[in-house]
Amino acid sequence: MLRPWIPSRLSADMLALQSHAERAGYALACSFGSSAEFEAAVIKSRLDAGVYGPKRRRRSIAYAGVAIVTLIVLALIFCFDSARRARPRHCAPALVGS
Repeated sequence: MLRPWIPSRLSADMLALQSHAERAGYALACSFGSSAEFEAAVIKSRLDAGVYGPKRRRRSIAYAGVAIVTLIVLALIFCFDSARRARPRHCAPALVGS
């Protein structure tokens, strides 16, 4: 059954609609103070979820560090090994003061 739209009924419906819209707005209210806070939270949640992929920069820095340390160790081994080979082992060192 259709109700007649009289001005008093129309204003009551408008007030009800307005109160429902306000309650819906309160339910959707944002807990962030600014859009920058919201964007930071979105980015942090995506990073935690792994959306942007693994952190390759740290891994490549670690690989470079391991490679540099390995080269330094090999250079030190080569230098000390070549110095040891330069002096024959069967020769006794010279005694100072004789």
